[in-house]
Amino acid sequence: NITWLATHSAGIISFDSDKNARQFLYEDQNPEMASKDYVVTLEKDSKNRIWLGNYNLGGAILKDPSSEKSFKKIKGDTAFYLKVVNDYCFSGNSALLSTEAGVFHFPNMEELLTSNNPKHTKYTIENGMSSNFASKIIQTKPEEYWISTGNGITKINTLQNKATPYKKILNTFNFEFNHNSGALTKDGTIYFGGTHGVVRFKPSKIYKNPFAPKVAFTDFRILNMPVPIVAQKNKETTLSKNIAYLDKITLNPSDKIISFTIEAINFTLPEDTKYAYKLEGFDADWVESDNPIITRSNLDPGNYTLLAKASNNDGVWSENIQLQIVMLPPWYLSWWAYMLYALLIAGSIYLLLKLRLQQERKLELARAQERDIFRKRSSQDFHDEAGTRITRIALITELAKINAEENSEMQEYLSQIDSNLQELNSGMRDFIWTLDPSKDNAFDTLSRFTEFAGTFCEYGNIQFKSENISENLKAKELNMSERRHLLLILKEAINNSIKHGKPTLINFKVKSKPGMLQLILEDNGKGFNNEEISSGNGLNNMRERAKALGGALKIKSETNGGTKLTLTLETTRLGN
Repeated sequence: NITWLATHSAGIISFDSDKNARQFLYEDQNPEMASKDYVVTLEKDSKNRIWLGNYNLGGAILKDPSSEKSFKKIKGDTAFYLKVVNDYCFSGNSALLSTEAGVFHFPNMEELLTSNNPKHTKYTIENGMSSNFASKIIQTKPEEYWISTGNGITKINTLQNKATPYKKILNTFNFEFNHNSGALTKDGTIYFGGTHGVVRFKPSKIYKNPFAPKVAFTDFRILNMPVPIVAQKNKETTLSKNIAYLDKITLNPSDKIISFTIEAINFTLPEDTKYAYKLEGFDADWVESDNPIITRSNLDPGNYTLLAKASNNDGVWSENIQLQIVMLPPWYLSWWAYMLYALLIAGSIYLLLKLRLQQERKLELARAQERDIFRKRSSQDFHDEAGTRITRIALITELAKINAEENSEMQEYLSQIDSNLQELNSGMRDFIWTLDPSKDNAFDTLSRFTEFAGTFCEYGNIQFKSENISENLKAKELNMSERRHLLLILKEAINNSIKHGKPTLINFKVKSKPGMLQLILEDNGKGFNNEEISSGNGLNNMRERAKALGGALKIKSETNGGTKLTLTLETTRLGN
């Protein structure tokens, strides 16, 4: 059996059973290194290695006490600023070191001898320690350690990586503990010695506070000024009753900085109460704080939900409380402002479209007037020019016929010339009539046809009747092309009737309805079988012209029962 002693200036000394003493000093005996042999603590691990806590060097080790004569500094401690190692605690292959800079847990203690940056977890005030100056370590469970510090007692759970201060519940507030002053008895009692005496406690008798705090909002401020409670709302933001009894508040756009106070009722160590809050629609995560005041500024218009909760001294959290917050938009972002913007935009677009449409109509009217002037002038010029020349040709032909009375062959040729001149004259008159813009309506077109048909039937000793050609038809406009197509369809129809049907009566009817014009040409001629209707007799041309008018052409005939032609036109499609 060997007894080990740690000294303040002579390193470590061992005594065996024969009372033989050995001294071990730091391997580097540089006289300028003060306190190099000041040993604060020493512990033996499962491999019989002696680990030392040196006052100035930090951690050191005596690997083989049977052969080595000096201890040496452990490799990795300088990386962690372990100027003073106050205690070691070994559990399996892990090591826990208490220092003046906190507590270090090394899951693989061998890395302290081989690596300059061993894997570790550091516990300080920032993550739960009651003080960074850690002294004695007492292990009560494989993962549970109790550490005396310069300001109370802390429990560390290495499995959870959690440090919990117990300075207040153990009445050790401002209690500074001494180096290596601690022990664990068989009944599980821990003793720590300090500047104010000895603290004794059993960890099994420290019960967790199961009672979550009661939480409520108790104060509401705008620009750090209390919001008044009034019965009737005015222009300024007010409350109808205390904020603790409200589920919803509405804020004005001018409420730039708002703050709420959370009150948590916790009778056990109330100073250890923690608060957490989250403004849904603004905060992504919960915000934990020791401060019960929540402040937010410059919220965008919209709906928010403020959630808040509190924990007691043992970290038991309350249920969430919540408050609906409606941030009104400024007037220029309100719904009625957007409606006004929409109306202004729509009105502007309407005015622009109307103005553009008026301009287009004026331009189209000017073009139409220009076309009408051109057509009228062309009609007059063509009538004067072509009419004069046809008349001259007719006179020359008559003179030639007089001078060629005895030449029958020449008379035949001259008669053909005269006949063609008559047809040319008739076609020219139709063309000139078509050019005249004053005739661009259904009444003048149908009147032109009835005039032609009456004269044509009179030559063949055929009776011609027309019905319902009213001046009301002047309201149904036709453009030049439509007038020409319509006139040629009717001319071709009456020509076919006289030429092939040999009728004694031809009747022409007009039926006018809103949006529709129906023309019916009917004779009492010999007719023909409907199945024999073919592309002959100019029918193809008539159908193509009817199609160009957007109309429907229907022919019905019976042998010895006459023929009926019906042309139906949609007047809404005409005149464009």
